[in-house]
Amino acid sequence: METKYKIIQEIHRDARIRADALASIPEILESWGIGLRTDDGMLYQINISHPDPNIFIVGLRYKKRDESFTEDLFEFSSMTPNEVTKHYRGSYERKRPEYIGTHKKQDVNLSNFTSVNSCSLLLSDSSDS
Repeated sequence: METKYKIIQEIHRDARIRADALASIPEILESWGIGLRTDDGMLYQINISHPDPNIFIVGLRYKKRDESFTEDLFEFSSMTPNEVTKHYRGSYERKRPEYIGTHKKQDVNLSNFTSVNSCSLLLSDSSDS
């Protein structure tokens, strides 16, 4: 059986070639018992980053009803390959300072973006409400 870490690692690899590989992440997270936000806003963007050789971070960015953005982050570590560490309300910023400001970042990239360490899939454009 593949570990959760390995599944996310493979999605990251595929997303470096085609960003739409990230589209499966919400369904996968839900199958692992992680619920998506339903009370305030819509899923706007899916992000995955690789800040450390043994860690992947999945971010679900939401556009809230008040038009602001927020992001829930989920950490996957090769050291505990079947565990998902959930980070809400900016808690990951205390663990990894390079993420300071990303939780509430309001200037969201409006195009699909991929690079070596970070990949994003924009699900909606700014004209959607």
